[in-house]
Amino acid sequence: MKFHETYKDQGLVIIAVLRVDNRQSRESIEQFVKDKDIPYVVAIDQGGQTMQAYGIKGYPSSYLVGTDGKVIREQHGPSGMQQTIEQALTQVQILPQRDLSEAFDGVKAFITNRRWNHVITRVQKLLKRSDLSDDDRTAGEGLLSDIDEYIGAKRMEAVAALEADEEYFKAQRELEKIKDVYKGLGTGEAAGKRLKEYRRDRAIKKLLKAGEYMAKAEEMERMSRFKEAAILYQRAAKAAKGTNLADRAEGRAHAAAARFQSGGR
Repeated sequence: MKFHETYKDQGLVIIAVLRVDNRQSRESIEQFVKDKDIPYVVAIDQGGQTMQAYGIKGYPSSYLVGTDGKVIREQHGPSGMQQTIEQALTQVQILPQRDLSEAFDGVKAFITNRRWNHVITRVQKLLKRSDLSDDDRTAGEGLLSDIDEYIGAKRMEAVAALEADEEYFKAQRELEKIKDVYKGLGTGEAAGKRLKEYRRDRAIKKLLKAGEYMAKAEEMERMSRFKEAAILYQRAAKAAKGTNLADRAEGRAHAAAARFQSGGR
């Protein structure tokens, strides 16, 4: 319920899926939801079809799904995904309402679906038209400014949060996306400038290498290949020696090794 209360007004929708195999367990779940006054949707997976579709082997298992319907992250076990949720929510920031004329009919659907790269390129093309009215020109420029201020700036804030945690590998990937999506806007220029600073900074280069190992280790963990994950976390700790990231990598290496020794691969 914590995530629901914290992020419900920012666009996060939580759906709990519970497997049932008979009428009695279904009724007990419905009564539990009612007694606990659970504020989000609770779906019933009759016979475990959803569980099989997602390949779920244990509980709790969580899936964060983006606005495009693609899975952003899988999480198996009790540890949360708060940072990933906050990053994802930067892409669903609500824009101020603007009255757009028929000249923007080719853009409106992309605004609704939050396809900002398409919105930006189409509005930029529209603004080059010599027959565009002053009102439409003002509206187009205002729309681009809103995207830059309300969407792009939020994504740059998410990058800053990653940097504060020394997660420069993840920050780099986010900056590359921002540079591409917000091309021609202040946010895109800022992302490109920051990427150049990464390439010049030796300390950041060290953390980028460590982050690359961490990403590979996380992938191994998702595949339950804990021995490989432990080795990769150790490499990350070595690459980031003397940093907080190294300490986190060392801890995760021990945890992965323990899971391997307790029966994992």
